[in-house]
Formats: sequence, structure tokens, C-alpha cells
Amino acid sequence: KIDLMVPGVLEIQPKLSGDKINLYIEVSPGQYYFFSYQNGIMKIYSSDKDFNKLLSNLPSRLKKQRGKRKLGGFRYDLGNIKSLNKFLNYINW
Repeated sequence: KIDLMVPGVLEIQPKLSGDKINLYIEVSPGQYYFFSYQNGIMKIYSSDKDFNKLLSNLPSRLKKQRGKRKLGGFRYDLGNIKSLNKFLNYINW
């Protein structure tokens, strides 16, 4: 069970080309996770280098999640620091 309040930002951008969702979670100072989802692709980036390495080294077949009935599936992959910094600048973090 995880019961912890942490600073973060959730942004949902409705777009004609497909909604975009950004989630930034700061677990502790200097320790964060950033998720960005659009059009069936979730990019994930973290301050945890081991987490990033694990994610980038997964075979493609393990990077896909099948959807259930009304919800579609998605694929995830390693994001990058450039996208994170762009988002943090946009929200004035």
C-alpha cells in the first residue's frame, strides 16, 4: 500500500489529433518521474538512472499493454530530459 502525498502536476491537453496527458511527480527533492501520453504511446523518464536503463533495455514485446474492451492498448518507451525540461518550463516549475 502506498499512501504518500507528493508534489506534482497533471496536465490534460484536449487535441484534435489525440489528447495529450503529462504527469510529473516529485517523490523527493531531485527524485522525479515524468509520464507523457499521446496517441497510444507513453514516454517515461526519471531521475533514477537504473529505472531508465531497465525501461530502455526491455524487449519491444514487453513494452506493449493490451487494452480491455473500451480502452485501447498502448506502448511505452523511454522519454528524454529535453521533453521533461520543456514541460517544466511551460508550467513554470
